[in-house]
Amino acid sequence: MEGKYTGLENRLEGEAIGEQAGCAFHWKYTRDTPQGGGKSFKLNFDDWFYGFDERACIVRGRAGRAGIPFATAHVTYHKL
Repeated sequence: MEGKYTGLENRLEGEAIGEQAGCAFHWKYTRDTPQGGGKSFKLNFDDWFYGFDERACIVRGRAGRAGIPFATAHVTYHKL
């Protein structure tokens, strides 16, 4: 289906689900995230990518557990 994507990675629980519309791309996935002492937690991620042009993108990523978000990051990428 156009504009819909799936992704796989060895630490994902199931597949990452993505959707693109215009300049926005949205990924949602659950990932096993290593912690200290050999432990790990399954975290839910909700990432939005917004492309401005061929060289610039801003990302808002959120991580949470049990449906409760606890971390948000905003990152800007600019191709040199």
